[in-house]
Amino acid sequence: MELIITGLVAGVGGLVQGVTGFGSGIIMMMILPYFFAVPSAAGISNAISIVILVSMIWSYRKYIKWRELIMPIALYLAVCSGAIIFGSSVDGGVMKKALGVFLVMLSIYFLFIAKKAGEKRGLGIPVKLFFIVASGICEGMFGIGGPLLVIYFLNSTDDSKEYLGMLSSAFIIGCTYNTIFRVIRGIILPEHFAAIAAGGIGIFIGSMIAKKLVDKLNPELIKKFTYLMIGLAGVLFLI
Repeated sequence: MELIITGLVAGVGGLVQGVTGFGSGIIMMMILPYFFAVPSAAGISNAISIVILVSMIWSYRKYIKWRELIMPIALYLAVCSGAIIFGSSVDGGVMKKALGVFLVMLSIYFLFIAKKAGEKRGLGIPVKLFFIVASGICEGMFGIGGPLLVIYFLNSTDDSKEYLGMLSSAFIIGCTYNTIFRVIRGIILPEHFAAIAAGGIGIFIGSMIAKKLVDKLNPELIKKFTYLMIGLAGVLFLI
């Protein structure tokens, strides 16, 4: 049953990301912690997300400035590593409560703050570094570091194609590294591989459906609905 649910949830995540440009990891982390420990759920979500990121990198490969990725990615991965180690040592019940608080905060962020934050370009280096560090902590602990990394690249790129290429590259490097790191640490186990495979198939199908529907759906309406669902999921984890 958990394989079917993982595939379906990943499919919804792929559909949402295909329409809105982000969100697959958030959608999966709303459900997967009910079937797996939070650290393992974050690892499974990361591994599944690689599927959709590969296609995004291919689409925007001409706009990626690899040298400019070295510093932020090095810092991001270092912080992720520490957060993964810390998160795997915390009690599972505490982690679910922490995830619940994080999801509620994430919902508030997306509904009331994200648009304004995205419009504030030209942030100073200390602020950019803060977003990288905070993103690494959130990614390592909960598998949801994207929103803060989005702000960093919005303020470090010149146009939308460069932004999508750089962000996708950062994500896939991070997801691949974190997946391998979690396997080495024994957080992702062989018994999780079937769920990753099911999710990989699901997210691919969801992204393909999104390509067919993207011109017929209202991305802003889908975003708002998703943000509300994130907040609801956070409340349910806290109950």
